[in-house]
Amino acid sequence: MFAPIPTQNFSIYLRYELHGERTDWHNVFYETLSNHQANRFGGNEAIQLAYSNALRFYSSSISEKSTIETDDHSNLYFLILKKIIVNKIRDDKGVVPEKVEVIIGINDKPKNFIHYHYYKLKN
Repeated sequence: MFAPIPTQNFSIYLRYELHGERTDWHNVFYETLSNHQANRFGGNEAIQLAYSNALRFYSSSISEKSTIETDDHSNLYFLILKKIIVNKIRDDKGVVPEKVEVIIGINDKPKNFIHYHYYKLKN
């Protein structure tokens, strides 16, 4: 019935290109969470859980400093997160995005520490 208060908060900022047009940065984790909280029957719970679970595993596998990362396929947890992100865009927009840039923000509450990882995805 009761779950402990999360020790980490996450953000996933995305920017990508569709049909030659560049999108602005937007926080897909926050958007999905807000949509789920606004309408519990809107079908956003599954994607929110997917993001959340993938981010929890990802955060345990990376360094606790802000860095520009290389998508060299060595981090399995990032590969899972990347697949969720790209497939969600494809499902929403009907086309696979190009030139995807991702910033993952991790706010560690007990340590009072925030760090970010930037990725430029390879197509």
